[in-house]
Amino acid sequence: MRSEAATHRRAVHGGPHSVRGGAAGGVMDFSSSVGPLGPPGPIVAALARGIETAIAYPDPEYAALRAAVARARGVGAGSVVVGAGASELIHGWCRAFVRAGTGVLVQAPTFGEYASAARLCGGAVREAGALELRANLGGFLSMIPRSGCVLVCRPNNPTGELVQRKSVLEIVDEAARRGSQVLVDEAFIEFAPGGESILGEAAARENLYVVHSITKTFGVPGVRFGYAAGCGRTAAALRASAVPWGVSGLAERVAMVAMPLLSSSSNASHVRKARTACHRERKFICDGVGGLGGYSCVGKSAANFVLVRSRKRHARPLRDLLLKRRVLVRDCSSFSGLDSSHIRISLRGRSENAVLLKALASV
Repeated sequence: MRSEAATHRRAVHGGPHSVRGGAAGGVMDFSSSVGPLGPPGPIVAALARGIETAIAYPDPEYAALRAAVARARGVGAGSVVVGAGASELIHGWCRAFVRAGTGVLVQAPTFGEYASAARLCGGAVREAGALELRANLGGFLSMIPRSGCVLVCRPNNPTGELVQRKSVLEIVDEAARRGSQVLVDEAFIEFAPGGESILGEAAARENLYVVHSITKTFGVPGVRFGYAAGCGRTAAALRASAVPWGVSGLAERVAMVAMPLLSSSSNASHVRKARTACHRERKFICDGVGGLGGYSCVGKSAANFVLVRSRKRHARPLRDLLLKRRVLVRDCSSFSGLDSSHIRISLRGRSENAVLLKALASV
């Protein structure tokens, strides 16, 4: 057995299963970074009709699904890769480009799956400590390895920072000069006001791979589906090396319904409503947190969550106290680059967010 597999430790995530024994029923989950509106009607209907997808194998090439993604996102079908969520696509990319000793650069803090996937492949991970990457872009550029890999989260998890398109392309260009590959994870881009995806750039740049997910936008974390775009050579290689039938028939059905909802002006109201709700509830949460005393929101989030610093209690006991009040938040002490004073709060509806603030005030 390879030593990386024998000694590997999975990245820590939020959600009801992040607490010992799982969270009890009726707990409001503010720890999972899922959109505040839940799935729209067409996706609920697709889920309800999905039983028939279990009795036949999906197309192993996912030709119709990749074509649907291509139409929705304005890219060629040959540049599209699909997988069982963004996490599978990240791991597949690392398997293709990271080997023993490959230099891998990530921000700290950021999504833990980047370093986890790279280390599982033998990569030598280096972290650029920066709560705000835009304030340290020059330092980040100088740390890009030669013949290595860079992973960027946009907006970043858990800070919510949105690195502007121009800055991301600076990273891609500098990485190209150093012979390195770049993965940009845009799982939260639909929530960002004015957030312009760089997915359309991927086909023309040999060192860029952009990952998206329907989990966050459409509130279906149990339906594992993500999609990505890269240059034709990279996309073909990643499709050929992917686990066969990695996208289930049910996920394929839901994704086929979801794609037009992203692209059609008449049907994109769910995305617009989710973005508007996030803008409104971010302000409500941050104003409320700031008024409690002992808490403060960190940075300016463009995502569907906010990072909160507590000066009253460490994150783990604070999480456990809130859980007794049937509220679950994300203990962020597992994020490299953060200490034990940070929690992440995902945005929900106004009445639930008010319950969260009341629970925070009581502890």
